[in-house]
Amino acid sequence: MPLSTLSTLPWSWPAIFAALVVAALAATARRKDDDGNIPWATGAIPLLGHALAYKRDPASFITEQRKLVGDVFRLNLAGKRMIVIAGGAENVKAVAFASERRFSARAAVRDVGFGELLGERNVDAGTDFHARVLRRWRLDDAEIAHLAKALEAGLDAELTGGKEVPDLLAAIRGAVLRAVLARLIGGGILERGGADLVDAVVEFQDGVEEATAAAAVFPRWLALPLILWPAARRRRHLEKRIAAALEGGDGPRGPWATAFGERGLPAAIAAEFSVGLLFAAHKNPAIASFQALLFLHERRLPAALHACINTVDSFQEALVVARDPSASTLREAQQLCRVALEAIRLTAHTVGAVRLATEDCALPGNRVVKKGETVALSHIAFSRDEALWGPNAAKFSTAREAYAGPVAFDARGTADDIAYSAFSQGTHKCPGERVALVIVQTTLALLVARGVRPVKVPPLCFERATLAQRAAPVRAIVGVV
Repeated sequence: MPLSTLSTLPWSWPAIFAALVVAALAATARRKDDDGNIPWATGAIPLLGHALAYKRDPASFITEQRKLVGDVFRLNLAGKRMIVIAGGAENVKAVAFASERRFSARAAVRDVGFGELLGERNVDAGTDFHARVLRRWRLDDAEIAHLAKALEAGLDAELTGGKEVPDLLAAIRGAVLRAVLARLIGGGILERGGADLVDAVVEFQDGVEEATAAAAVFPRWLALPLILWPAARRRRHLEKRIAAALEGGDGPRGPWATAFGERGLPAAIAAEFSVGLLFAAHKNPAIASFQALLFLHERRLPAALHACINTVDSFQEALVVARDPSASTLREAQQLCRVALEAIRLTAHTVGAVRLATEDCALPGNRVVKKGETVALSHIAFSRDEALWGPNAAKFSTAREAYAGPVAFDARGTADDIAYSAFSQGTHKCPGERVALVIVQTTLALLVARGVRPVKVPPLCFERATLAQRAAPVRAIVGVV
């Protein structure tokens, strides 16, 4: 839990600590001897369980536990208990392809507080609404060119502070968010929302991530007044601001503003759906673009340190794309596509798709998930699976078999949803995969064309509930290639 969150809690430290101890003891008392033939991860300590070991290096912890106890195991993160699927296609299919009635994604996200954090309407209907809009949106070559121009305009706005950028991810994130507001929603929302609308959305999303992490270590009855209800008030304030920006907009409408109008949605409901869209659609594509650029530069160090044959052509390809950011030039930038795909693979979520069992459910190997238990799929565990990706699975390489043939800028090569699980799979597979890949690869090309170069690249960090970020802010130089 971030200290900034703790400092604003209305209860005293002793009261909070006492409540946590009582909750932890109650959870221990409820633990059954019958664990459904699913082993526990090793190394748990009293009260905190595996939380400290997990926090040190989440991705390595999960992959090591898979080696020690198997593909499926139980985890206790300071009282938040879950079953982790870290290997085996048959295990993924048993959970991810099950119906919502058996393994519920909605119940799972509601359980961690998303009903308050993002609104009940987003939990109940948001994903389906966004999926319908995406199916209707014709993301053709003309639309891709418009999206590329919006991304370029976003970078123009975010890279105005001279030739040095103190926090590269923050700049890229702002640029992608501006493009999502301008092209996916549209209707002049970016202009009507005010100069600091982008900052307000960023602050809200960061607050949601902090609140999710904080609420996870409290029982729900305690998390509601301390964390979730205050966060819900901040969400409603942002929704009012977005609703005002949506009303009377006269700019070109994007697919979401068009859908709002066709359905006659009141501005308040459209704003709530917009919050869900902005939460889902901008940060991870921005992180992926950022990571792709960093991996690209890491592999262009002197040949004595790194063999850069896999990525040496990517800079020139990016320059060609950026001079004419269109679908046709993206299709020509094969190596650039591979860099982006590999960056996404290596930064996939440690704990991704989360489901709540609504009944006792059998898993392969005579395992049983009990009603009310949480199951999470570890995407990074499959990215690091040597049986799927070879002995160097945890290393960056664009020379993988999955990328061997022609790679489309809006697809992930020949890897299936099990091996390449960053966009999840099954019943709740991410409907925005194609749009995300277009955003990532176009943004990467534009960054390279501007000569954006990191000064120093910190190690990967999997602590946040996003694609992996870096252990410290990355300072960058904007120059001329």
